Amino acid sequence: LTHFGRKEYIFKGSDPEKPTDWHTAENWNRGAVPNQYHDVRISENTSISTPVSVYSLTIDKSKCVHVASEGGVNVGNGGVTADATDVQNIIIDNDLDGAGFLCINPTATHRSPKVQVNYTTRAKSGDANEQVWQYVGAPGENPVMSSTENAKIYYWSETEGWVKHSANFEPFKGYAISQRNNANDTYAITVTPIIASHTVELTKTSDGMNGDNLFVNSYLHFRHFPCLKPNRSVPFFCRQSLKTCK
Repeated sequence: LTHFGRKEYIFKGSDPEKPTDWHTAENWNRGAVPNQYHDVRISENTSISTPVSVYSLTIDKSKCVHVASEGGVNVGNGGVTADATDVQNIIIDNDLDGAGFLCINPTATHRSPKVQVNYTTRAKSGDANEQVWQYVGAPGENPVMSSTENAKIYYWSETEGWVKHSANFEPFKGYAISQRNNANDTYAITVTPIIASHTVELTKTSDGMNGDNLFVNSYLHFRHFPCLKPNRSVPFFCRQSLKTCK
């Protein structure tokens, strides 16, 4: 038993046929798959194909939780504990079939894993002379997007229009991405989730907002902001999830 009588489940990858499958009972030290009332420790790499819930999640050094595009992880008050020196603790797939997710309770004490989102872009045209644009962003600290040498990335400015972006992403800020047909299909965005209030600054002119000001919706569902005004600073709350925009 662990804290306050909660049972600890340790992922060991014991099943010879499915050694990385979270959903296989034989891979766990207790011979059963944990639920939202349990503390979970990952001692071997594991993969999640459908949504799961745990009270807490501890990831051992150099180990990783891979969340498929149709999977997800809901973490309760125990939060996520991981080694800060690891390149990534959790990998989330976001592809043509859907988008995986990570939801951490906002009151959790440990909540700063390094997350890599594998973003499969739809902005790819079969015509070498045609460009298709798609919006992308990341709700986390210091978002870094890999292998962008073949991509064109722009952000919107009310005074300058579309401006080419050359540095790292800003948290929650939305960007437009395009690529020719010889570019990568998938990009990796690495972030540390922000589970707190965060303000996104949108540009405006004396005429208001007339263009494509973009910011990331980090929730699992669409959100409506009726109080959004061009002359007001609006706080945006990343309370529950980590997800890239489609």
